Amino acid sequence: MEFVYEWLDRTGFVFLLGNIRVDNSEYESLVLSLCEVIRDCRKKKNLSQSELSRRSGLHRSYIGDLERGARNLSVKNMFRLAVALDVSATELVRLAENRLDSGELALDMVRPKQPMRAV
Repeated sequence: MEFVYEWLDRTGFVFLLGNIRVDNSEYESLVLSLCEVIRDCRKKKNLSQSELSRRSGLHRSYIGDLERGARNLSVKNMFRLAVALDVSATELVRLAENRLDSGELALDMVRPKQPMRAV
């Protein structure tokens, strides 16, 4: 017997069949790309996750989860991180889009499965 699960995210429903993800939206790719850009900017500025946490007011574990692609990035937190990294939010998005356009998105950044509920 196959089970169909749903995962509700701010973009709408993403349907899952068993443990196989069916949808791979552009939105999720952009978020993963933004996470990579934030990690790269932090490393270029020689900041630890703890220091970025202190500067942004976000918890260190959230930053670690974000950089691994395990957490979603809100617009509010993107602006907080941009200020802490001394770049504009627009620049972060531009860099993320360039990364996507050039195919530089790391394939090893895969979101862990979110809590699911049976339909």
